[in-house]
Amino acid sequence: LYKDPNTETNATQFSMKYVEEAGLIKFDFLGLTTLSIIDDCIKMISKENKNFLINNIPLDDKKTYDQLSKGDTVGIFQLESNGMGSVLRQLQPDRFEEIISTSSKREFQKNWTEIEQIARYQLPKEYRKRVAEARKKFGLR
Repeated sequence: LYKDPNTETNATQFSMKYVEEAGLIKFDFLGLTTLSIIDDCIKMISKENKNFLINNIPLDDKKTYDQLSKGDTVGIFQLESNGMGSVLRQLQPDRFEEIISTSSKREFQKNWTEIEQIARYQLPKEYRKRVAEARKKFGLR
């Protein structure tokens, strides 16, 4: 627990799991800031494009995946660290689900076995399809 001397605000850098067990609430201000920025962007775009709807942004934009595959992630929430850039360069994502899984370490560990992680990082995409088919055939998640 930390007390900011300028504002007398209590803060913690512990995992949400442990903070909640201690009876405290964790607020993700980075997430709130990001949501505010997204809202501001929507308002600015809507001034120029009256028909703009954020839900209509395609999740299969090749240029976006090309950028991410180069590790060019500056300013992209949850993806902008050097480590994430390195992971994305190795993964060469081409589906939104790959971005979600990669950006969530807990989900990444829960959903993929070590062998699948290696396959996703080191094998060409055609082999990934075979891994997925094998998992389906044998009833694996």
